[in-house]
Amino acid sequence: TFVDARALAEKHDLRATPRLRPVGDEAPSNELLLVGALLWSSAADVTDVLALVDDEDIELADPFLLPILQAVRALAAVGRSGAAAVQDRLRREGQLADERGNVIRRRLTDATTSGAPAEDLASLAASVVAGAYRRRFAALADGLAGSAKLPERELLPYLRSHGTEIAAHEARLRTLRERSGGVL
Repeated sequence: TFVDARALAEKHDLRATPRLRPVGDEAPSNELLLVGALLWSSAADVTDVLALVDDEDIELADPFLLPILQAVRALAAVGRSGAAAVQDRLRREGQLADERGNVIRRRLTDATTSGAPAEDLASLAASVVAGAYRRRFAALADGLAGSAKLPERELLPYLRSHGTEIAAHEARLRTLRERSGGVL
């Protein structure tokens, strides 16, 4: 039987259906959406994008997503991907035991069902890295405020070290934005 997709879309007004329909009071974070897109992406795409996403980019925003990201990264390195493989790895490593494990399991479920499409992987990664870039500047500002207490010989090395890290972070962000077609 032939199904007329246009008639079906008009009948059910599918064009008005939002792509993501989060459950609860809050929309999913960009970090959760990135992990969701990673779970639905090929191992090759995961490896390619995660070369530009540091663990710290996710950890500071949501530490319960970090074990999931690390499992995704490790599985992609051996050519595997998907939520079932990630859950199996987390379980084997004991990451899903106790209260912390319950939160990780919930984050994995939320990421898997977030609706984040694999084709948005680079854009979501750029968004997450951009958020971490801004957090890095805020941390530098806080550190500079307290740096007056440092010995003089440590002031310039402190600033250089953070400046070098920020420059490397900006390079990762620029590359992700180029890949996603975003504005630089």
